[in-house]
Amino acid sequence: DEFGKIMIKEFGGMEITSGNIHDFLGMKIGINKDRTISVDMRQQLREVIKEFEKFDTISANVTTPAAYYLFNINPNAEQLNAELSEAFHSITSKLGYVMKRGRPDIETAVSFLMKRVSKSDIDDWMKLKRLIGFIQRTIDEIRVIGATSLTEIMSYIDSAYAVHENMRSHTGGLVSFGIGAAHARSIEN
Repeated sequence: DEFGKIMIKEFGGMEITSGNIHDFLGMKIGINKDRTISVDMRQQLREVIKEFEKFDTISANVTTPAAYYLFNINPNAEQLNAELSEAFHSITSKLGYVMKRGRPDIETAVSFLMKRVSKSDIDDWMKLKRLIGFIQRTIDEIRVIGATSLTEIMSYIDSAYAVHENMRSHTGGLVSFGIGAAHARSIEN
């Protein structure tokens, strides 16, 4: 088509796809019949699970990505050895990529764990283990984004005060056009 020719002329050789399913940067993006968009990143999640299983077993009965003690840090906890520390960093980084694109439901846990990569301890590993168990249990949940109205945007924001070790707060938010989360964020304040 004409647009494709312009893109190739401007940017050089590239693969142009058409249709309702597209693979892009590890995402399988689908245009659904109900005019929603699905973002499937199950393959990346399977790879993360497989990488984790090289080091530990996974609990199958996890129902939430994090527990009430997610933000608790034990200063006396044993630091991870070099091999586990590297695995913790690698797995957490991969989940950071997936959470923003395909699984915003794991963002609170992942954002906390990403702050722990340089000083990860056994407690952090157990929190990651819980998260991986949740991901394995919910692997078939695919992100769906759509709009019920283009004139209505819904925003949901909540904060928890003094929950981090430095007594800082944590804020989470979500923006939706009616179907799924168009944007989600979980940050320490």
